[in-house]
Amino acid sequence: MFTIYLAGPIEKTKDGGIWIRRSVRQTLEEIDGVHIIDPCDFTINQQYKTLREVIKCNRRWKAITRQAINSDIDIVESADLVVAIVNKSVGGGTITEAVVAYRHNVPVIGYYQSEDVYNDRAGWAHPWLLAAIDKECVSDLRRLKRLVVGCVTRDSTQRRE
Repeated sequence: MFTIYLAGPIEKTKDGGIWIRRSVRQTLEEIDGVHIIDPCDFTINQQYKTLREVIKCNRRWKAITRQAINSDIDIVESADLVVAIVNKSVGGGTITEAVVAYRHNVPVIGYYQSEDVYNDRAGWAHPWLLAAIDKECVSDLRRLKRLVVGCVTRDSTQRRE
């Protein structure tokens, strides 16, 4: 099974990142042999809307937050591919996940929904995020799907060799 980690904003979104991932996730789930890991499905993200809410509501906030960090990093390190949804809501988590993927030779493909956002990348995106996106950054879901299929195909070919 080819594992894809779906990085993207959670903290600065109205619904904890669910809406922004919906179309990307549906598109990627059409690919045979792919398993999508979406942090919106994690227990921590179902209990609390944001990690800032954890800090306000739970005396064990630091331990809970560290557990979430460690879990995210472990999953990214073991993924076959990271698809990073990039927009003006991207925060430290997405940047960290992309950089961890880069450091562990896990390919990163970027997806954005607005040309204006990506063309203004110097104004909103941290340079480390942009540098960690080593494949391509696309705004078209069909193009994203083709790129992912290419990664899945290369991976299955390499496993057979």
